[in-house]
Amino acid sequence: MNNLKLKRAADGKNENRGEGVDDLKVITKATTRDCPDTHYRVLDLIHKDPNITQRALAQRTGMSLGAMNYCMKALISKGWVKAGNFVGNPDKSVYLYLLTPKGVMQKSKLALDFLKRKKQEYDALKREIERISREVEGDI
Repeated sequence: MNNLKLKRAADGKNENRGEGVDDLKVITKATTRDCPDTHYRVLDLIHKDPNITQRALAQRTGMSLGAMNYCMKALISKGWVKAGNFVGNPDKSVYLYLLTPKGVMQKSKLALDFLKRKKQEYDALKREIERISREVEGDI
């Protein structure tokens, strides 16, 4: 299911309203260009490959190219990423993306926040699985 369908369902504009719409809101929220998880992922990809293009970043994160462009502008304006042209390259649309010292610090902070959130999600899922398992065992 693509992000547009998820967004429509989350906004309540899907003909198939009912159960699962709240879950779609969570999925949609997690895929937005301003999401801390998205920022972390983009910063991590740039850190690993400064020559990566916005198109490749968009493909690797599952975002549209326009959304990635918006995200990159936000990261640059926050001072986390610096973009520069290759000197002497005739194709002036090719950029080199570098994490600034502030960007490296922010990437670390986002990674810690991500791990904390995922641990909480894991613990909640584990409790839910244990609860449902007890219910199923009681029904047998």
